[in-house]
Amino acid sequence: MNHLITKTFLYAYSDLESLAEAAEVAAENKAVLSFRALCSAYDAAETVAEELRTAARLIRLKEELDAALGCLSEEEHFLLEYKYFRRGEAGADARSMYPSRSYFRRQAALQKRIACLLAARGWTNARFLEEFGKYAPFVRLFRALKMRERAMKAGVRERGPALRVPRTDRGAETGACP
Repeated sequence: MNHLITKTFLYAYSDLESLAEAAEVAAENKAVLSFRALCSAYDAAETVAEELRTAARLIRLKEELDAALGCLSEEEHFLLEYKYFRRGEAGADARSMYPSRSYFRRQAALQKRIACLLAARGWTNARFLEEFGKYAPFVRLFRALKMRERAMKAGVRERGPALRVPRTDRGAETGACP
């Protein structure tokens, strides 16, 4: 499963219930106001049904993520709280607890583990596109994560290596001792 899809699910995890409720309210509003629709009654009913299906898919995703996250250790939950959920003071000292490289390695390993747990529950790239490929909040989040990743990769390439080599001919020009 694509790591950006995993990130999309993790960043949206905290809001899945409210997104499902919003989809249900949207379905109800579309049903109540269907008399104003310029389309056929069948098309209006189909849009209402699609909103209800979206709400059901969001609830099912929340349940599957709950099951997958239930398999994690306390330390992995702590890392998730810090990076993705930002709940309370849980992650206040997460970065100070680990050396920088160790923190990023642990986050990468955790993300791979969650992707594997979701893949075991049937989540693939094709299923993501089938169920949420047209769902605007997930599409926007996925694109934003993709752009952020590209920008980070481009920034690393533009900066080049951090190692600076001192010039040896500088002392000869100024007359200073090496």
